[in-house]
Amino acid sequence: MSKTPSDVRGSKERSLRLDLLELITAVRLLRESGHESQGYLCVIYDSSKKNLDLWNQKYHGVDFVKIIQPRLTPTELIELNQVKIILSKSKGGATSKAWKSKIIGEMNLSYSIIKELGPTVLDCLEEKPLGVNWDYFGVIL
Repeated sequence: MSKTPSDVRGSKERSLRLDLLELITAVRLLRESGHESQGYLCVIYDSSKKNLDLWNQKYHGVDFVKIIQPRLTPTELIELNQVKIILSKSKGGATSKAWKSKIIGEMNLSYSIIKELGPTVLDCLEEKPLGVNWDYFGVIL
């Protein structure tokens, strides 16, 4: 699962905390049903990572969810900051720039997972474990 500024309009902390709890629960349930499972949550900003690390310990999710903070290129950082400015001024829906920031976050999440687990990870875009619309779901071959 990845989170970028376009995903967290409004109550950022509450949204991130609920996403973390949902991911911890999903991994726990999948493991209890006999599946090997690992959750990943990707965030861009230091403040979000700090909060998520604290909550992950508080909710005993450290064994279930890894918090990832990718290193972004200067161009990606500029684009994300532009999205943040646009969204702070906008009352409307997501813009094309906001959609691009979501894609940047998801690409970095996929890259981080494949880097950790190897090239044997297969994206399963159609599967939705537990009925949740995950930003990323894959299986190890």
